[in-house]
Amino acid sequence: MSEAAIIRKFKVEIFKPEGDATGITVFLPGTLLKLEEYSSTYDTLVEQNQIVIGFKNMNPFPIVGRSHQRMAEDVASVVEEFLALEEYSGLPAKYNVVGHSLGGKVALMVAAKYDIEKVKNVIALDPVDDKPRELTYPKNKPKTDRKSGLD
Repeated sequence: MSEAAIIRKFKVEIFKPEGDATGITVFLPGTLLKLEEYSSTYDTLVEQNQIVIGFKNMNPFPIVGRSHQRMAEDVASVVEEFLALEEYSGLPAKYNVVGHSLGGKVALMVAAKYDIEKVKNVIALDPVDDKPRELTYPKNKPKTDRKSGLD
C-alpha cells in the first residue's frame, strides 16, 4: 500500500518534519472538530521531529460514523500500515497517541486494549467516556449507590 492509499483509506493527514523523523505520533481530534483546529499542537509535535498522523475527524454517530472500538482499531492499523512502507520501516515500532475529548478516549482505548505493546506515550486531553462507557467502570459492574455510607 502507498502513503496516498493510507491517507485515503483512513482519512488522515500526514505531517513530516524537515529533518529525520524520530518517531510517530497519532493525533485524534474531538468529536466533529476539524484537524486544522489543532494545527498549533501538531505543528509543535512536528518540530520535535515526529511524523504526525492526524485523523481528519472523529465521527461516532450512526450511519456515517464509526464506533469507538473501530476508531481504536483504525489507529493501530494505520500505524502498522505506515511502518510497513519501506521508507518508514526504520522508525521505532512504538508510537505516541494524543487525543482531545473523544480522541482522548480513543487514545486511552488504543493504549489499554488495542495496541498495548506498541503505544509508548498517551496524552488524553479532557477525555470523555460515555456512549458507551469503556474505561471508567466495567460493563457488568453495577454503578455504586451514591447514598450508601452517607447516613
